[in-house]
Order: sequence, then C-alpha cells, then structure tokens
Amino acid sequence: MTLRWGIVTAGKISNDFVNAFNSYPEKGDQEIVAVAARNKDRAEEFAKLHSIAKVFDSYQALANSSDIDVVYIGALNNDHYGLCKMFLENGKHVLCEKPFCLNAKQTQSVINLARNKNLFIMEAVWTRFSPAYIDVGKRLRPVLLVKLDLSRIEDPFHFPDKVTHVDGSLRTYPLHTSKLPYVYGNSAGLVYQALEVARCIRAGLIESPRMSHKESLVLAKLMDTVRSQLGVHYDADDEEYP
Repeated sequence: MTLRWGIVTAGKISNDFVNAFNSYPEKGDQEIVAVAARNKDRAEEFAKLHSIAKVFDSYQALANSSDIDVVYIGALNNDHYGLCKMFLENGKHVLCEKPFCLNAKQTQSVINLARNKNLFIMEAVWTRFSPAYIDVGKRLRPVLLVKLDLSRIEDPFHFPDKVTHVDGSLRTYPLHTSKLPYVYGNSAGLVYQALEVARCIRAGLIESPRMSHKESLVLAKLMDTVRSQLGVHYDADDEEYP
C-alpha cells in the first residue's frame, strides 16, 4: 500500500524536503499527495512547482483528510507543538522539523500523545541519517579514546558528502541529483529521514531507533538548560502539558 505524505507549510525547508523526496529514484511505494499553507495562493504555487495533486488552505483541513497517512511539518518552531498535536489527534504519523517543540514539557507531551495513539513521530534531525556519519559511526566502534578533528568531515558539516580518514584517504557519499534548485546545502540528503519514517511505519514502530524519543527529550532538556543559563524564557515554559 502506498504511503501518502502531506506537507505542512510551503516554506524553504519544505521546498528542499519535497525536492529531495520527489527526485530520489528508489523511495519505494510512497508519494507526496498534498500540501497545506495558511496562504492558499502560496500553497497552489508550491503544488504546481512540485507536481502535488491536492492543496489545502488550512492545516486543519489537511489533518481532517483521509487521503494522507503521514505529514512533514516544516513550520516555524513555535507552531510545532500545536501542529504535532493536531495531526496526531487526527490519526496521522508525524515527521517534525527540529527543534521538536519549544521545551522539554511540550516534547514529552507530543511523545505521550503519539504513544497513546500508537502513531509514529520523529524529530527531523537529518544529520542522523547521513550516510557519511553512519559510516564514520561504524568505524568508531569500540571507542576507547576520542580525539575530535572536525577537518575528519568536509563542509557542509550538518550533512557532508566527503570524509577524509586518518590515513589521508578520501571517501565520497554522492547525493542524487535534482532538476530543481535547493535552498540549503546538500538538501538532497533530506530524503534519508523520509526513508527511515517509511521503514519504521511499515514495521509497526512508533519511533526510530536511530532518532529515538529518548534522544529528542535529551536534546530538549539540554536546550532548556542552555536557555536558562542565557536568561531566555518562553511563555510556553509557564504552561503545563498533558
């Protein structure tokens, strides 16, 4: 059965995600079938560019649709919590851009909801699915001592396609090509997290072993600590969440 994706917002990162997804030749039985944005004209322009069949003028309309199974949320950070809840409550699996939510309390809340609904949810930390970093990780085991030299990784650091090993040899990890331009460097690599989402959903998993709920909570708590040390406070920090 085809896994049907809906895209939440028609911004820059959504553009790159859809471009990476659509141009990847071996994504299996999954496709992007719908997009929603607050501005319908913008959504229609996005849909025309990326050959997406359906356009919704509200996120709630997309959430209500029976024509999608999973959504990619590329909205602004402060909208992540509410959108994750909306789509989970309407029975949709979720891949949400980082940061997952504004704080650890919100993050725990959406994870709890996903577990209660038996739905997959993952924070879109695409670096975790980089073939270069996966290969480097395999070569680091077992680890007794780490001496980090970030020059073992070429730009762009967040998703490299070349790694120079300690013996001076260069290994490349080619990314697939696209007819459409990307906004951000090496964005073709965004497709690997979509492949992981599809793999997990088809396996009946509600989280990815490579980017688990626990790890998202660790990141959220770390960001809470950093903000506290910097004196940065969100209104959302004063709220309590289910």
